[in-house]
Amino acid sequence: MGKINGVVKDYKGNILKDAEILFVDPGMNVLASGYSNEDGEYYLQLNDRTTGMVVATHSYGEKYLAYAEHNLYSQKDYRIDGVLGEIEFLNFKRQVGANRSVFSCSFQVVSLLEMKENKPNWSPSNMEKYFALNLGEEEIREYQLRKESDTVEVDGHWLDTYTLSFQLPQEYRGKLLELSYKSSDAVGFLKIYL
Repeated sequence: MGKINGVVKDYKGNILKDAEILFVDPGMNVLASGYSNEDGEYYLQLNDRTTGMVVATHSYGEKYLAYAEHNLYSQKDYRIDGVLGEIEFLNFKRQVGANRSVFSCSFQVVSLLEMKENKPNWSPSNMEKYFALNLGEEEIREYQLRKESDTVEVDGHWLDTYTLSFQLPQEYRGKLLELSYKSSDAVGFLKIYL
């Protein structure tokens, strides 16, 4: 049996009461759910033996988008502090190839500001400028982030698809990879255990 606990805040450090936290398996089945208390704290208990992700939301589409932390094993204990912002990384897919020393993935990005302004493209227009990548405590500066020509349609709008690749350091197993977008008016994170 695994346990997951933590605190949910916005990117400015404000505690978020009544945030919804879900543990979702690869088939998108919700295996555990809960809400944060007045101190922003939450607790999930997992009985099923699987991998999955934790997703945290609060005032979704009004003030914030979702935070996600991927590649969690349900029989292990985790402390996961969710940080919500106006940017959300969606449809994260790791691409495993012959060269295991290179990490590759694809994802889409959605911006709450672009959604609220009802723009045709809901992705931030300056993704490459504000994108950052960290592995554990170390910033990764050498990576390739490529905007693909393929887009994904959502409710008559579209999202840009990005491909990310970088050389994995020798001791990467068990470390937390963080993809982030940080501008003066929007912030968002996605984290994955390697």
